[in-house]
Amino acid sequence: MTTLPPDRFDVIVVGAGPAGVTAAMALGKAGFSVLVCEAGIFPGAENWSGAVYFSENLEHPEAFGPEIVAAAPYERRLVERGAYLYNGHSLLGASLRSPDVFRSCYTVLRPVYDRYLAEVAREHGVMLACETTVQSLIRHRGRVIGVHTERGPAYADVVFLAEGDASHLVTQEGYEQDSPHHRSTAAPHFLQGVKEVISLPEKVLEERLGLAPGEGLAYEMLLRNASRKGRTARLNMGGFVYTNRTSLSLGFVLPLDNLRHHFEGDHNILMEWLKGLPEIARMIDGGELTSYGAKIIRGGGLREIPRLVDDGLAIGGAATGIGLDFPYPNFTGPATAMGLHFARAVRQIAADAGGLGGRNQAAESPFTERALRKTYLEAVESSHYYRS
Repeated sequence: MTTLPPDRFDVIVVGAGPAGVTAAMALGKAGFSVLVCEAGIFPGAENWSGAVYFSENLEHPEAFGPEIVAAAPYERRLVERGAYLYNGHSLLGASLRSPDVFRSCYTVLRPVYDRYLAEVAREHGVMLACETTVQSLIRHRGRVIGVHTERGPAYADVVFLAEGDASHLVTQEGYEQDSPHHRSTAAPHFLQGVKEVISLPEKVLEERLGLAPGEGLAYEMLLRNASRKGRTARLNMGGFVYTNRTSLSLGFVLPLDNLRHHFEGDHNILMEWLKGLPEIARMIDGGELTSYGAKIIRGGGLREIPRLVDDGLAIGGAATGIGLDFPYPNFTGPATAMGLHFARAVRQIAADAGGLGGRNQAAESPFTERALRKTYLEAVESSHYYRS
């Protein structure tokens, strides 16, 4: 690749989350000049608590590789997952304990884990611009050619929009749609996510949950309707609990309308109810609350996927809603897969065009909607993350 001016890159990635950092790393390793615009003070800073991270795509040799992932600062390696139904009176479900099945699954604290991955990407030539909010896309003759930030413009042959949960730019730039086949400006549905982190001594946590040192678990619960003020309140809420090294992350996700209509928007009521369930109360007994937060998450799953490709642009990660089907969200696996698919698409399109570095910038870009649909979108839609 030839050296580009400071404001000109082969690829601009918006967001240094799972999708963005995977795409950036894979393209940086392949020799492309990549700028990552991250709004936070560092990658992961706004994801204050953590996550269950499905890292199978990070382990791919085109991305970070198994050695880098194994050396990452994760909390615990997952050995057990469970899924349960709870109606407020009885619990029904099952769990599977198998280190082999969950070999690539970890619990992580995102401010630590995301920052680590971004620093590795920087070592492979990726330019990381933190505290840099993308305010809008730049277009020329209908094609996306760069981004406006509060620090000024930056230009690229193609932009990967991986901005995360709330998908502000996706809506602002007109990529919402009623279905994957009909373009419009339909507004997506959103979920309310709430999480607490409750500290427990490491040995107490392991003894209470039957875990060996370094082992972790994650349980998910579909929480059906509950009684409130003498009437039935719609919950349809997904609850979760998982282990960090010296704490438990506990929380829930439910449709924003349900929270507003039945609980006056007060998510503290639901959190206290969740913590009072006998199974949860046993796990957190004697623990100390160390952090609490709430965030809005794009919902709807496959029913509300935005338009994912345009001339000069592809969209990936949580902004797509893929993997966020309520009530069992899994965004890291699909997000990292989309980052990898995007990197492969860029490499393929660039190769077909004879490279990018020596191309006359006045010439028509090879990153057309048609090309990105063929190389990126078709790969995403054929993946098991999209179909499942």
